[in-house]
Amino acid sequence: MSDSFSNELRARADSVWRAIHHHPFLRALGDGSLDTDKFQIWLRQSYLFLIGYARTFAHAAARADRDNMRWMIDMAHGVLHHDMLLHEAYVIEFNLQRDELPNGVKLPTTRAYTDHLLRTASLSSMLELVAALLPYLWTHVEIGQRLACQPSTSDNHYARWIHQFSSPSMQRRVQQGRELLDRLVIGAGAENVFWASDAFMASSRYQWMFLEMCDQGECWPV
Repeated sequence: MSDSFSNELRARADSVWRAIHHHPFLRALGDGSLDTDKFQIWLRQSYLFLIGYARTFAHAAARADRDNMRWMIDMAHGVLHHDMLLHEAYVIEFNLQRDELPNGVKLPTTRAYTDHLLRTASLSSMLELVAALLPYLWTHVEIGQRLACQPSTSDNHYARWIHQFSSPSMQRRVQQGRELLDRLVIGAGAENVFWASDAFMASSRYQWMFLEMCDQGECWPV
């Protein structure tokens, strides 16, 4: 391939990622005007998603060879011992009970997204799995880096969110994931490449749907 596989996937998903970048939820978060009720939907659902996200990495680690296992374990550790700190800080800020987040109910989009990842971890190739896992982290880092450049960031009520997702440690994790994806695609057959691309697109679309859920509200109809 003349370009890296990760770059090719990013280019293919560009229209979806542009919609993510320009979503009203993120525009409001970026300038600090986001309604706290909407942010608390994100907080609760993101916590539940991250539990499934970490579980997916742990499940994948059991299937991976030694080199790939290292990234999977590092990612699970990062989610549980770094990413969750952001949520715990906002629990304190919003005066929530500590058991409110783990005892919450997954809304339909959150459940569909986590089920997509766990199904991929159970049934699909390692290439497809890494492709499915990357959009969550990669989109957040892109967004965090862009919002961190805005002049009002330091006064933003959500500056902690922006700082976390623009941090060098998050950027490093994305880069490691991209490098792993680009290694895994070497020698992969056309069918595996197709399904990896499909998984990347599905996760990218779920990223937009997650924001829409937080911005517009969502519930189980019955």
